[in-house]
Amino acid sequence: MGTWKEDVAAAAGMIPDAAALKGRRVLVAGATGLIGRAFTAVLEQAGAEAVRTTRSRGAKDVYFDAMDAEGVPDVRAGYIVNLAGNADPASIAADPAGTLLMSVNGTRRLLEAARRCGARFLYVSSSEIYGRPVGKGPWRENDRGLVEPLSPRASYAAGKRAAEALCAGSFAGYGADVVIARPGHVYGPTAPQRDSHVAAQLLRSAARGEDLVLKSAGTQMRSWVHCLDCAAALATLLTRGKAGEAYNVAHPQGAMSIRGFAHAVARAAGVRLLFDDATAAEKRAFNPMDDLRLNADKLVSLGWQGLYGVEDGVAECLGVMRQGGPD
Repeated sequence: MGTWKEDVAAAAGMIPDAAALKGRRVLVAGATGLIGRAFTAVLEQAGAEAVRTTRSRGAKDVYFDAMDAEGVPDVRAGYIVNLAGNADPASIAADPAGTLLMSVNGTRRLLEAARRCGARFLYVSSSEIYGRPVGKGPWRENDRGLVEPLSPRASYAAGKRAAEALCAGSFAGYGADVVIARPGHVYGPTAPQRDSHVAAQLLRSAARGEDLVLKSAGTQMRSWVHCLDCAAALATLLTRGKAGEAYNVAHPQGAMSIRGFAHAVARAAGVRLLFDDATAAEKRAFNPMDDLRLNADKLVSLGWQGLYGVEDGVAECLGVMRQGGPD
């Protein structure tokens, strides 16, 4: 594995039609998160101008707060990408209602911004929209499952579903140029310190040389995707995604249980994997879905290829984190 800069360059080199992004303005809402930091780095490596949003008025970046009920960002861009909102379990558990509203209000206002300036709009949804499907995965884009609406943890999936419906309605009713991405479980060295996802916690501990602690049996199946692979996939959807369509974002060899991912991190770091009971508060934040493996054939058909299987991806993360991080 190389440096973070070299890894970003490699990811940008995997974007089909990367030349089409050169010199284009891309407004990115949520650019400081796990996916956003990797995505803006890959865009800029490809020669695009990544314009970030901020919740601080008067800053040089574009002001945007997904919790504001009114107001549309004033921007001129060829593409607008919505990555904003609560995504990690602790943030969702702390503000379930706000989590849902961020998805819907933020998407509505960014769709209007895209309409005003004629931009293509990319909504970054989640594999959690599949809920608890009937049968076994991997899930294709037209599969559906159940989400328990009275569970506070369901606010994330419900908000993503509602935002997707808003995108689909805008496409069908107004001809909006919208594309939807549904990433699997994204991990990487760009995760903020506050990120409470299990992958982020495991990688932080491993980078410090600490034994890992898993607070469940870890039998749930997930599609793990490195943040740089996710970033290159999103860039691919900007130029090649079909309007009105949704695309799963997952590495074809990334399907693994949470326990299996934890073992991969422990092996790469040379530390032990231990198990402990979760507290009641921790359990409330857990994703209850047992099988969220994704079929990524539709994305692959656009020419995208991932760089990182789980073993290689974990090694890349630890290498970058031990070098001081991606900054």
